[in-house]
Amino acid sequence: MKISILVLVALCATRLLRNQSAAQRHWILAVAIVCAGVLPMLELLVPAWPLSIGSPSFAELTLPSHPAAATERTSTFSADRITRQAGAPVVGSARDAVRGWSTRSILALMWIAGVAMGLLVLVLGLIRLAWLRSRARPVTLANWTTLSEQIAREYGLRHPVRVLQSDDSSLLATWGVVSPTIMIPGGAERWPDDLVGMVLSHELAHIRRGDWIVQISAELVRSMYWFNPLVWLACRRLRLESEHACDDAVLRSGVDSSAYASHLLGLARAFNHRHPLFPAPAMARSSSLHKRVTAMLNDRQNRSPMSPFARVATVMALAVIAGTIAAAQVFATFSGSLVDPQGAALPGVRVTLSNAERQIKYDAQTNRRGEFEIVGLPPGDYVFEVQVPGFKPYRAALTMTGDNARRAITLEIGSVAEEIVIAGDGDSSSRAVQTASPRPNPPCPSTAATADVPIGGNIRPPNKIRDVRPQYPASVRGTGADATIVLDALIGTDGFLKDVRVREPANREFANALLAAVNQWQYDSTLLNCVPIEVAVTITGRFVHGR
Repeated sequence: MKISILVLVALCATRLLRNQSAAQRHWILAVAIVCAGVLPMLELLVPAWPLSIGSPSFAELTLPSHPAAATERTSTFSADRITRQAGAPVVGSARDAVRGWSTRSILALMWIAGVAMGLLVLVLGLIRLAWLRSRARPVTLANWTTLSEQIAREYGLRHPVRVLQSDDSSLLATWGVVSPTIMIPGGAERWPDDLVGMVLSHELAHIRRGDWIVQISAELVRSMYWFNPLVWLACRRLRLESEHACDDAVLRSGVDSSAYASHLLGLARAFNHRHPLFPAPAMARSSSLHKRVTAMLNDRQNRSPMSPFARVATVMALAVIAGTIAAAQVFATFSGSLVDPQGAALPGVRVTLSNAERQIKYDAQTNRRGEFEIVGLPPGDYVFEVQVPGFKPYRAALTMTGDNARRAITLEIGSVAEEIVIAGDGDSSSRAVQTASPRPNPPCPSTAATADVPIGGNIRPPNKIRDVRPQYPASVRGTGADATIVLDALIGTDGFLKDVRVREPANREFANALLAAVNQWQYDSTLLNCVPIEVAVTITGRFVHGR
């Protein structure tokens, strides 16, 4: 967007200065394109300043919820001692990360492919210029050499100019900086002296103005921003204005405009073959001929060259504009709300938004309505995280592009984990043990609401009140066999396990031994806001043949 603004400013300026000289318009476009090329580096150097565009508007985001962990309660049976501890967070799957980056990766690959294609075309064009130069022959005709030296002295050129002739009868172009070259077509030795003088004046004007290196720089910038139509338009206008400026240089030397236009039309008819992959100014391009002839025949057209002061002033003005655009940062706001599965607000929850590239982190806390707001966010990629005891931690990728964003987030209830170690040489009896008495239901706080939003997040985790110890299977006792069995289940609202599933692969004898025990377990109710709920549980049984 910043590149588009800078280029658009230059294009508008050239439009407003349409009555000024082509040299001035060309210089504005050239400086603007160079500034566009270095704008990414300016963004790293100049300090940022906030820019607010329009009134706040909230764009609803679809953020994938990546539960980074479950709130776990681990029970480990070691002899007759039970130890309970909180589980550690588990990082989300790599598949989620790949899915989150897929669109961005595709866009990056498309941009790289476009840049590579643009650079390839430019390199092939430069190779073609070198090939043409190697096959061309020096021009030794007196009228060409004499006029070339005379006009070069008038223009004040410091480097010697090579005039070469190609066998191609439709090729007339100029390129080079240290060792500039003018390539004339086959048959040019038969041209009259007045046409030779006009052609040399035009081509040597390109060399004096440095048009070739400017055009190559523009081609590089266009390769980087190949997806931006404004950059393409600016490069096209740059080439056209360079031809206009050189036409003005020829006419300032005293050449009759009608005669010059007539010769230019004759060259265009002779050079009706277009040369692809040719990164050099061409005098008689048919695509720009109408506008150029119209400008030549306009006696009121401003043809004055650009003064050094005007050049410096233009550079300073566009540099200030580019620096201002580079420093401008569009800051946005990310806001939202947190609720539990019952839709009740979660007040006083800390939320974080971090940007790894900038190494910054933003913190906020939800209000009594469960709402949060993080302001002053520059464009970039962020990670949004929420951790609340009893709930699954929430983690989501977020890309801010300058627009305000809002997200309503429902946190999921955490799960429970039980781990049991069953020794083969332990007690072989299986009996139920009353581990605790059922807890009385806590007094429910009044469902005070702020603007009809109930307050939630009150979780009472399950507590085992009846335990049955799994037994090492007698059929494999003494064989030295070990096994790990993992069960997934739900703790129902009545406290018993339901929907018990064995994770495969699993040894059936060990799995049956674990199932026989856990199906007799009982918990007291898990409560959310004083309402019994079901909660997921993972039970891991580790069978070892000895202590």
